[in-house]
Amino acid sequence: MSDGGQVSLNVIHALQETLIVVTADHSHVMTMNGYPSRGQDITGFAQLGDDKLPYTTLMYTNGPGFNFTVDSNGSVSRVDISEEDVLSYDYKQQSAVPAESETHGGEDVAIYAIGPMSHLFRGVHQQNFIAHAMSYAACVGQNKDHCKSAAGAAAPFWVLVGLMSLYHVATNALLLK
Repeated sequence: MSDGGQVSLNVIHALQETLIVVTADHSHVMTMNGYPSRGQDITGFAQLGDDKLPYTTLMYTNGPGFNFTVDSNGSVSRVDISEEDVLSYDYKQQSAVPAESETHGGEDVAIYAIGPMSHLFRGVHQQNFIAHAMSYAACVGQNKDHCKSAAGAAAPFWVLVGLMSLYHVATNALLLK
């Protein structure tokens, strides 16, 4: 578990009726390519393309890493990166389409949950489902019939509302370490 996630769990450990949901609002256009050898550094070379030039395991579909060369005959080809230090922190990963920066992707994102109503967040869901499920679990908005106990009292809605800023609390706690 990440440090931020552990700090969040430590902060709310005493609360028995707390739902914790961890997810992302989008993916990115990074991809893992080819068939790198077992144990190979993920930031290293994957293998050679059909043009006999190497490519890295990690690449972007768009972004500032777009690079090509034109020979004296006017033929366009990829730049040979075999002599570049692709393991360097400053190495700019290749991209297939030129763009000032890479864009967000449209894949499903992972979602993890623990606590009451966490069963709502199992499996793969469309991103817009998350807001509806959180509303349902917090007993706000539509479909609140499940929120009534046998005594008729409404379940507390503050459970999730307070957690929306918990990420910032955890982040600040980590920064102050």
